[in-house]
Amino acid sequence: MKSWSIPAPSVRRTLAACGIGGVTAAALVIPSAGAAPNPCTAQGLFTTSSSVFAATGQYLEAHPALNQTLTDVNSQSDDQAQATVRDYFSANPGEYLEMREIVRPLGDLQDQCNSSVGPSRVGKLIQGLLA
Repeated sequence: MKSWSIPAPSVRRTLAACGIGGVTAAALVIPSAGAAPNPCTAQGLFTTSSSVFAATGQYLEAHPALNQTLTDVNSQSDDQAQATVRDYFSANPGEYLEMREIVRPLGDLQDQCNSSVGPSRVGKLIQGLLA
């Protein structure tokens, strides 16, 4: 199995962004008639992120043990959260692979735009709106 690591702050930011990101992104992204959005713009980032967040939410609804595990890491230290997520996915490699597939569009966007776009960036943008 491929080695992986999920920083606990990223997990927390992802959870926070999932909670508010999909709704905010949907409100902020107004598609142009007939024009595909440039994926390397803010609109492209929010469109891709909102799709990934929605798919992740649906997946977590269908996988209550993973949903609970990711919910629980919110109250754990960074090291403990990382170990919890690593242990869960080590015991459930199929779910790990399925989640990797769900979030792959964000990785593709990073590669395509040669940037570090992702949930933490979306979370920061949304956090700025809430301040």
